[in-house]
Amino acid sequence: MINSGLFKKIEESYSRYYKEREGVVTSSRKVLLNSKEAIFALQRNDLDKAEKLVFEAKEIISEMSKKFVRDNRLRYEGSFKEGLEEFVEANLFLQFEKEKKIDLVKDLDISSEEYIAGICDFTGELLRKVVKLVTEGKKKEIEVYSECVENIVAELIKLDLRGYLRYKFDQAKRNLKEFEKILYEIRLIEEKND
Repeated sequence: MINSGLFKKIEESYSRYYKEREGVVTSSRKVLLNSKEAIFALQRNDLDKAEKLVFEAKEIISEMSKKFVRDNRLRYEGSFKEGLEEFVEANLFLQFEKEKKIDLVKDLDISSEEYIAGICDFTGELLRKVVKLVTEGKKKEIEVYSECVENIVAELIKLDLRGYLRYKFDQAKRNLKEFEKILYEIRLIEEKND
């Protein structure tokens, strides 16, 4: 009545998927940790360390992507998407610290949702960096960082973001508001000293 070969095939597929999924989760954790550590290094102006960590994370992502050809479901695992978002954030921060511009990550398949989440989180890293710049009195640099966040928010506002991405966008808008407060307070201090 029941073909035993059917259940054998199902079991093999099911077992293979969960075994490969465990590998994706483990590798994604490494991408996440490398990216977080790179961001931490960038906050301390250690570009060499950040560059090495971002490169390693990109290599891991590339290797993982090869597995998705066989089973595309693995591409949409939450841990992988989380790792990609953190990688985007770290990569954008590295680009900005080196060149004062941001661009797409080359040679990786990253969805628009992962980019949006990473970009929104990137604005928070710029805000943290600016707090340090304020204490160092680097007004011109602060204005460059502020302009970047303003441009990001101006672009993202054109999208009809919902759910999780709307939450991320609201965080970016709050970061922009903090930038505006910082610049306003700097101007008040300057006027007071004139």
